[in-house]
Amino acid sequence: MDDTTPVAIIGAGPAGLAIAACLRQSGPDFVLLEKEQQAAPAWRRHYERVHLHTAKRFSSLPFAPFPRD
Repeated sequence: MDDTTPVAIIGAGPAGLAIAACLRQSGPDFVLLEKEQQAAPAWRRHYERVHLHTAKRFSSLPFAPFPRD
């Protein structure tokens, strides 16, 4: 019998993408489900440009820091 629990991440927004990045580093298999055609659909619908109100070092996804420029 397999002792692993299947993992499904619902939604490819910032939180879903962050969890997927962490799981990819730690090894368990997972599936990332998103009803839209692209990742982070809410951001794409609501904002032409994003202006962060936090320091960019605190606003990146795990293992994908913002470029210096």
